[in-house]
Amino acid sequence: DRSVPCLLMLADRFQIECLLNESAKHLIKSREFDIIAKLQLSDQYRLAALKDHCIKILEKSKKLTEKLTSSAEFVNFSDEMREDIESIIFFPGLEEEETDDEEEEEDDEKYYGDTEEEDDEEMSEE
Repeated sequence: DRSVPCLLMLADRFQIECLLNESAKHLIKSREFDIIAKLQLSDQYRLAALKDHCIKILEKSKKLTEKLTSSAEFVNFSDEMREDIESIIFFPGLEEEETDDEEEEEDDEKYYGDTEEEDDEEMSEE
């Protein structure tokens, strides 16, 4: 477990994608790293799967999310990571709602055709 940050650094430096992915998988299963360390690594090395895993954990625990946002490490995250974490606090369940909306649009397109193009055409005729 101690070698994972070094492996990530080397994998990133030499662009070894499979090592980045395997390291992320290991970190997801690992109990040696706390969620802050995992988020820092996912942010630094752009590990989407690890980030998603951590965000799901934070979504289940408002107390943990608030503790994270008040920690000294929080300011060191990228703007994107801070926004993702803050959205859990201020807009809980937003990602699920967006997914539902996208699925509804896909269903509408299946049954009603491409509704956006039709709406654009109607507006241009007026």
